[in-house]
Amino acid sequence: MWLKKLNPGANPGNIIKNVEGRTKCCGDEVTVQDFSNTATNLTANNVTGLRIDGADYAFTEAAATPADLYAGVNEAMKAAGYVDVENAGTRYSGTAGAAVVNIITSGAPVHLINGSGNVNLTV
Repeated sequence: MWLKKLNPGANPGNIIKNVEGRTKCCGDEVTVQDFSNTATNLTANNVTGLRIDGADYAFTEAAATPADLYAGVNEAMKAAGYVDVENAGTRYSGTAGAAVVNIITSGAPVHLINGSGNVNLTV
């Protein structure tokens, strides 16, 4: 699951990463939800980014396959300051013609960005 880093300026090589909901201090609790999209046609409309927590994060490479979408979402979540603490924060399924991504996070991903409009993410 993706949790927000509490010390975004820390050395990325640190073994211990201080993230929300895991400090065991002062009521540090978060709600984690599983967000997903309805099947989207990546062949017709490549996904180019992710909107999370009110900001847009562009993918380095436009997503034309489910594997590309997975890589792009992971890239965007890291850029937004999240850490995948269990290496299971993003899942994908389907084909390029009907791709679905699941993002398990404490954040608020709103939609995937593509050229023909946005693809909403819902719980």
